[in-house]
Amino acid sequence: MSKPTVFRYPLGLIDQNTDYVKIDAYEYRPPGINTPSDLQNFSFAQRSSDGLYDSLGTKEIRGTLLLPMPQNVPINTQSASWSEGRMGPGATLTLGVAQKTLESKEFFQSLGSSLVAAATGINKAAQTALGQKAFQSYFAAAAAQQLLGQDNLFNDVLGRSTGAVFNENIELLFRGLNLRAPFQLAFDLAPRDDKEALIIRNMAVFLKKEMSARKGTQTGGAAGLFLTAPSVFKVQYMSGGKPHPYLNKFKICALTDLGLNFTASNTYTTYSDGTPVHMNLGMTFQELTPIYNQDYPERNETGVGY
Repeated sequence: MSKPTVFRYPLGLIDQNTDYVKIDAYEYRPPGINTPSDLQNFSFAQRSSDGLYDSLGTKEIRGTLLLPMPQNVPINTQSASWSEGRMGPGATLTLGVAQKTLESKEFFQSLGSSLVAAATGINKAAQTALGQKAFQSYFAAAAAQQLLGQDNLFNDVLGRSTGAVFNENIELLFRGLNLRAPFQLAFDLAPRDDKEALIIRNMAVFLKKEMSARKGTQTGGAAGLFLTAPSVFKVQYMSGGKPHPYLNKFKICALTDLGLNFTASNTYTTYSDGTPVHMNLGMTFQELTPIYNQDYPERNETGVGY
């Protein structure tokens, strides 16, 4: 592979004493699937997408952009998925019987004792006045649902007849991770000479090319059947030659949107060679993987992490 191109804009204004944004493009590497060699060693562990690129050197980089720090740094966000969960008495009773049965070495004996205990609990509940009303409401609601096709009538009927409803043991439960929301970077581009005009043009072509899917083989039995993924990008806030000591970090990203506005000042004005006088470059990135607890060091000495 040839030496990657470095696009530096503006010329002479990004050095070891300035803050800037560094964007490296890499060929996409699929994370693969961790298939177990045997069931005892089965694991749902997933390789980190970032880990696939940590060991790569500069020779694997397809190209690098060095751009000034944007005036509006994207808000650093993070979220987790939580939502309410409900479990009524029927589900609680059924799961309790199932769990006690599965945990027991004597399956059938445990099943019998669990069912007896459940029946005893139902019998005691049925002996109360409220319990009798509840059972009457249950069968009335079941009949109405069959006849009218209406769902969720039981609590309505129970509430109307007794003023009570079943305790559904509502609680906020963790549902999983979310990918962080896409973030945008916007840069003003005002070329001051022919060299900067050429850099901007080549940089735009490079980004468009790297974010585009590649056609598969054009010959043979699989001709035209597959597409391969576009390049992915490592976005870093830099201060001199090191990562920024305070601003957040990003995981490996996909470039999902790119926009180049040729009339950033709301006026169409060009130089003699046709280069627009004032342009705006907008890029939207999204990280490939979510953020985990282990991504943060035990002792954070610089920056706010991801």
